[in-house]
Amino acid sequence: MEDWLFFAMIATVSSGIFWFLQKVEVESKTIHRDGFLLYAYVSMVILTGGIMLFSWDTLQFNLSVIFPAFLLNFLYVITLKARLKSLSYITTSSYFINYRIFTSSILLILWQVIFSEHINLQEYIGIFLGFVIFYLLLEKNTDNKKIWNTKKWYGYLWICTILAVVCWIVQKYLVLHDLHIWSYIFYSGLSGIIFTTLLRDKKKDMTELLKIKNIKDFWTYVVLISVFTTWVFWNLKALSSGGDVSIVYKVFSYSLFITIILSMIFYKESITWKKILAFVLTIISVWLFV
Repeated sequence: MEDWLFFAMIATVSSGIFWFLQKVEVESKTIHRDGFLLYAYVSMVILTGGIMLFSWDTLQFNLSVIFPAFLLNFLYVITLKARLKSLSYITTSSYFINYRIFTSSILLILWQVIFSEHINLQEYIGIFLGFVIFYLLLEKNTDNKKIWNTKKWYGYLWICTILAVVCWIVQKYLVLHDLHIWSYIFYSGLSGIIFTTLLRDKKKDMTELLKIKNIKDFWTYVVLISVFTTWVFWNLKALSSGGDVSIVYKVFSYSLFITIILSMIFYKESITWKKILAFVLTIISVWLFV
């Protein structure tokens, strides 16, 4: 197994758990989304700083690392907040499958344009299957007992998709230019704290946002702290180890199955023949890109 594929698989597992935790936050009445993000970013700073300290690594005070970290995490904070909002209007299954397919297709096309690669017939078929999956997973009010606001979901989905594409392309560019990964992650966490604080719900003070109200919330935050830095690090390692951004992202797309399966187990989200067919087509679509 190639190194980049191994790293991408670790990132896939971690990110699938992280995105499921976002669903937990949406369903929870005691966890606030701003507090959720603050815990994630604070843990990133502490863990990264500790790793560099014990490994005798040096934090780089380089504008070429600091500026993109702050820029991309400004966009990522907006993406996370939009995603958490989107999950209020649609099922986890529909959101993540459509988000992955659209982001994957756009990344694949941009990868050809920016880095002069070519799309082959298999990849075109994979893109086409993506739109078939999108059609299969269109939510109707009669498909679920809960009435979902599909129009609002579309808007938040496209915000997440466009910003995610920008972040992935820029990150690939950075690792191609010898990015110091630990420094980048440290500044990413620091900038995430700053932007989440600036964009937080002003009706609630910081103490209320960070308060852990029950044991379930405690374990949610423990798992969050465990996986957030992990998936960011191994994703960057996959990109820096020779993996093409479009192919790494397709492997990364398997994380949606972890999120969806956990949502079905813990939140009893419905299983329909359309979703089963969409899952099968998603596997075929991902396979066609690899």
